[in-house]
Amino acid sequence: MPPKRGMSIEEKQAKLLDWFQAEHTMYNIKEIETQASKKTGISSMQIKDVLKMLIDEGLVSCEKCGIANIYWSFKYTAAMRLGQEYERAVKAQEDGETALEMAMAQLNLMRSERTMSGKAREQLMEKAVKLETEVKELERTYEKLLDNTPEKVGKRRERVRKLEEEVEEIVDNLDILVSYIVKSSPNGVTAREVREHFDIPVEDEE
Repeated sequence: MPPKRGMSIEEKQAKLLDWFQAEHTMYNIKEIETQASKKTGISSMQIKDVLKMLIDEGLVSCEKCGIANIYWSFKYTAAMRLGQEYERAVKAQEDGETALEMAMAQLNLMRSERTMSGKAREQLMEKAVKLETEVKELERTYEKLLDNTPEKVGKRRERVRKLEEEVEEIVDNLDILVSYIVKSSPNGVTAREVREHFDIPVEDEE
């Protein structure tokens, strides 16, 4: 019979957070070590470590009361925090879109003037790659938010879908940049060489 798989850190965090939010109650550390350990199956020796992770992530609150610390986590507080994170993520994504539009406008201007220097191309490519990375990170943030706010699943799924479309558009724009550099280079560089130089994933050849 194979050995029983232990809980992962994420599973322990989820179980301890569920225990906190089961009732609107505040606890001291001794109560957490005894009661939570029994309810969640987490070793009393590990409870403090898991608790610290939840506090660091802003999912559990801690305040000093006299000589003891009091801990709690209410569902509405967590929902409010996630909502704030969502709004910040939206703002960051919008800023990324604006920056990308400015970069593409700059590229179009350079194309029309045919005076795009090697340094300018390099800077523009770096900016485009950075923006693509930021959008992907935002997508991961949205996925995490979806897992934690079921009441907004429908709206946020649609938002993630749009983000995926925007990522695809960014990839297309990168392809355009690569193609332009290849056509404009007097040294006859290939698309693969350009992608490898700027650490852009090389597309599989058909």
